[in-house]
Amino acid sequence: YPNPSNGNVTIVVGLIKGNPVLYFYDVLGQQVEILKINNVQTTIKQGTLPSGIYFYRLMNDSEMLGSGRLIIQK
Repeated sequence: YPNPSNGNVTIVVGLIKGNPVLYFYDVLGQQVEILKINNVQTTIKQGTLPSGIYFYRLMNDSEMLGSGRLIIQK
């Protein structure tokens, strides 16, 4: 949250299992960013993603924990 975002995004994971990693993809399906999640709550401040629509997948070592869409409006 928030979504849409101005570039500052807070990610809250209910329970950290394994080694969670957040993958961001652009609308063409190309991976554009990878973020290791080390805490239950992680904040990205003015991330490197330009304005646009992105899809994300939260994965641990062996399974997908969640997915969704993020809109960045800078």
